Amino acid sequence: MAVGAGDFVGDSFEEELGALGGVDAVVEVAATSVFGFGDAGAAAVVVGDTGGPDLLVADGGEEGDMQEVIGGRGAGDALAQSGRVVLHDKGPRPRHAVDEEGRTFQADVGEGDLWNFPTGMPHSIQGLAGEGCEFLLVFDDGAFNEDETFLVTDFLAHIPPVVLAKNFGVSERAFASIPKSELYIFRSNVPGPLAQDRVVGAGPTPVNYVHRMQAQDPIRTRYGTVRITDSTNFPAASTIAAGLVEVEPGGMRELHWHRTSDEMQYYLEGQSRMTVYASNTNAGTFDYQAGDVGYVPKCMPHYVENTGTTTLRYLEVWSTDKFSDMSLAQWLAFTPYDLVRAHLQIDRSVLDRVSTTKTPVVGP
Repeated sequence: MAVGAGDFVGDSFEEELGALGGVDAVVEVAATSVFGFGDAGAAAVVVGDTGGPDLLVADGGEEGDMQEVIGGRGAGDALAQSGRVVLHDKGPRPRHAVDEEGRTFQADVGEGDLWNFPTGMPHSIQGLAGEGCEFLLVFDDGAFNEDETFLVTDFLAHIPPVVLAKNFGVSERAFASIPKSELYIFRSNVPGPLAQDRVVGAGPTPVNYVHRMQAQDPIRTRYGTVRITDSTNFPAASTIAAGLVEVEPGGMRELHWHRTSDEMQYYLEGQSRMTVYASNTNAGTFDYQAGDVGYVPKCMPHYVENTGTTTLRYLEVWSTDKFSDMSLAQWLAFTPYDLVRAHLQIDRSVLDRVSTTKTPVVGP
């Protein structure tokens, strides 16, 4: 399935994307913060700049803007139930999060980084000085709606002041000026250095919710690179794995499929073509460019070919704690040759070069 830039991919695609979730929106945040929690977890990877692709873009304004404290109703890891892909080299600051024990987490992120917050963990996101950022929301629950995020302003606006006063042991007058409705993305002061903004609370969280994806050593082939992030190298990633794929002109992501999860793709740069085989004589071929979304159901073989003249860059996302794929080349090469020949009538030399080490990006 192909989805174009500017399309909203979420509830309207629930039937197709329900198993994995959806790319909900690209949100532009200038110097913003988000404050709240939700029932879909939150994750992010920084991959570009504000001039990059967009897919339902919300303007966060200029420096000093803030996206208020939020939360989600789903779980998030790596690019888990609620994921954010930051598209600016300055990046935002997953500024602050607090867990059930009152322990805190704070960090800054930049291009190529990923962050994730679990289900129900309150957290804030703030844009730093500079041109701001964009981030892409990804959920592994196709029914999740970003508009249903729990925002602290909307939350407290629905609690009687007398109850708030009793909860904090203060006068009702202390809450006389709280907003009457949600703020979501709004103007505030540009954050200072992280060191001076730390809140200790009950100590640091035992889990690091930021991962430097771009800093990973990639799997390198002659025709491109692949970086895989999952629970094996990002322990916070317990429900989603992600891959950052780069394919040089003429190359392609090899023919493969995934046994454990549907795959969602977000195209960052370049042009590509993908064919998906759906069994029972059914197959489809789709062309993609920056800002497009691709979707492949579980177990359906597919490839992604660079059809342009520049490097193709795209994200792959799976709803699983550990990445895995099945290689067509290895399947055939490691099956008795007589059995393969009986089916396909190919010469043994076709399979002689297949390695026990996978080659995820191949070429002529």
